[in-house]
Amino acid sequence: MKKINLKIILAIATLFYSAKSFSQTTTTILYDASSNLSTTKCNVFDPAVNVAGHLHTGVIGGATFSTTNGLDLPTSYTFSSLQVKRTDYRISYPFKSGYTYRIEFTAFGDVSNSTAYPSLGAALFTTAGLTLTSTACGAVYTSSVPQFGSVLITQLNGTSTTYSPSSANFTSPFNYDYLVLEATCSAAEDITANVYIQK
Repeated sequence: MKKINLKIILAIATLFYSAKSFSQTTTTILYDASSNLSTTKCNVFDPAVNVAGHLHTGVIGGATFSTTNGLDLPTSYTFSSLQVKRTDYRISYPFKSGYTYRIEFTAFGDVSNSTAYPSLGAALFTTAGLTLTSTACGAVYTSSVPQFGSVLITQLNGTSTTYSPSSANFTSPFNYDYLVLEATCSAAEDITANVYIQK
């Protein structure tokens, strides 16, 4: 029986189990100076770029990068219209049906209102099921694409700049091609927020 452990923290890790042996291969995705992401582009994933050997592509909105805070996914919420502007990107990875995975990332959020919190969600998609690519800058509103977060969704502390890990285990029901990460926020008023992913 094979199991795979996928981490987006210090790693995309792969665990292989067999009746006779156990081995682990780890691939790390760090959003730091070693990732060679641009610190001046308003959408670091336009065009798509390899980070730690995995293709990263903008899906909605545009992520930026700084060597201080890592990957920045901006988001905002307009209370009067209930519109969420978000930033999503995908990481190419061959998820296999029946395999068990662990998704883990280290992130924090900041927000214009100390009582609100941005959220970071993760979901799986196939190439046919996700054809969007984004050339936009900043957070974008779209009514045609539902929010994702089906594998993992977590609220990030809006008053602290301390990175904290979040994780989820799941067994993939089908073969998938991408992990999509999505930043969103909402509150009972207008807010802006950023989700910062370190690893």
